[in-house]
Amino acid sequence: MKIYPSLISADILNLETIISQFNPLCDGYHIDIMDGHFVPNITWGPLFSNAIAKKTALPLDIHLMVSEPTTIAARLAPREQDCITFHYEAVKNPLDILPIIAHIKNMRCLVGIAINPETPVVAVQQYLGHLDTLTIMSVNPGASGQPFIQSIFEKIAQLIYLKTTLNPALSLMVDGGVGVKNITELAKTGIDACAVASAIFSAFSPADAIKHLYKLAN
Repeated sequence: MKIYPSLISADILNLETIISQFNPLCDGYHIDIMDGHFVPNITWGPLFSNAIAKKTALPLDIHLMVSEPTTIAARLAPREQDCITFHYEAVKNPLDILPIIAHIKNMRCLVGIAINPETPVVAVQQYLGHLDTLTIMSVNPGASGQPFIQSIFEKIAQLIYLKTTLNPALSLMVDGGVGVKNITELAKTGIDACAVASAIFSAFSPADAIKHLYKLAN
């Protein structure tokens, strides 16, 4: 299972040093872009994400927690290995979802949809064949450090089945509350990746923390 350190919990004043340290240790980075509208918090924007891309060759999972995903996506400069993920719940008209997917694909990068804990799998089932990634939120979006919602395991099982039948190439990612207490169980479900924030960056040694998480997951 791949692990993407979620930089929302990192020391942003030392981010270049952290990325340099973590480049040999992880599979990529998870970047949360929050606009203060779709979620209450505000993090960084496209310019910040684009700057991070210049400091690593690893994939970026760019998670748009924004009410206008197309507008924000257009200001990003993704590479072919990067994934831009927008929230199903941010799109008021379901008829707009496929055009947003096409817009992001036209940027020559990967595309994903994220779903909140209360959103049923059936809501996104019809889009799975068009996606590279489906992110399952295991906390309510908008803040780091929340506890993992255990009922998400049922949703993971549903999506694992749909992946095998609709899109075997689909990457399933879990985001929120992932740490030493649950990463082994998550890995056993067959998901492909986790975004991990506090469990890494709140540790005394973040580098040792991610190494330990890899051991538990693999």
